[in-house]
Amino acid sequence: MKMSKCPVIFMFFLLVGCASNVDRTKVTALDQYTEKTIKESLIVGSTTKKDVIKLLGRPNSPEDYNGLNVWFYNSKKTDRRVIFLIPVINDRNQVLELTFNDAKILKDMKYQELKQ
Repeated sequence: MKMSKCPVIFMFFLLVGCASNVDRTKVTALDQYTEKTIKESLIVGSTTKKDVIKLLGRPNSPEDYNGLNVWFYNSKKTDRRVIFLIPVINDRNQVLELTFNDAKILKDMKYQELKQ
């Protein structure tokens, strides 16, 4: 039985053509949300520190967040793929800065998402 080399070569390029490199080591709970859902969930003037902790967990900064009124959340995902020899970059870097008043109510919110 003689086997043609074309199907073997085709399978090789098919497998090699679909490679990916996804790094989720710096992904936090913030990655689950879009800017729209963050703004719908965190309402300036009524959301408390406790509400934010329930939604997003502990902030990345500061380490001792209980006594401070400015919190930072960061989430970074590196997603790079090659699909049929075409590079696809879908990195996501989110930064959320929350400022609270002395009554522990959200006073200001700044969201930024950097995509490549």
